[in-house]
Amino acid sequence: MKKVMRLFFVICLSLFVFTGCATTSGWQKEFANAPEWVSNPSIEGGIGAVGVAEKSRSTHKARTVATLRARAELARIINSDVENLLKDFTETAGIGDDETMNATFLDVSKSTSQAALKGSKQIRMWPSPDGDTYVLVAIEPATVKDIVKESIESNLKKDNALWQQFRSNKAHEELENEIRKKFEKYKALVK
Repeated sequence: MKKVMRLFFVICLSLFVFTGCATTSGWQKEFANAPEWVSNPSIEGGIGAVGVAEKSRSTHKARTVATLRARAELARIINSDVENLLKDFTETAGIGDDETMNATFLDVSKSTSQAALKGSKQIRMWPSPDGDTYVLVAIEPATVKDIVKESIESNLKKDNALWQQFRSNKAHEELENEIRKKFEKYKALVK
């Protein structure tokens, strides 16, 4: 009887160990059947970005939020100014078995972007097994060319305007210097 119990125990333990090692994490399960675009949002000749919205009772709300987040990512791809702050703090208190450890990690990022997303549209949508909604938004190649062209023209206009402002300021300075010189001459003649 003891041999049967030991054998049963060894078999159960073996099964427990093997099944424990074979389990996958939640992330792996969620993305096991995910479409390729979820992790690689590339669009041939265009620009693509993925947005995700957490599980919601309203499919429309989840789709809208995911689309908005994907468009925000597109704007960051096109034009982005980023500020970032990282703080990492760990402290321990107590001695031996009474020792406790507190760890805090703070990651604050501020990203501002401004980009005209003409022609951006939802290409795909995927509801993940855990209920999150993933949306692929893209700007097609012809539109990307227009965006790049407009951006270059805008920058050239800004550069040209700055150059004209510089030249205007320089001309005003030269005029003020000439007036000052004339005034100094006049002052010297009057004395």
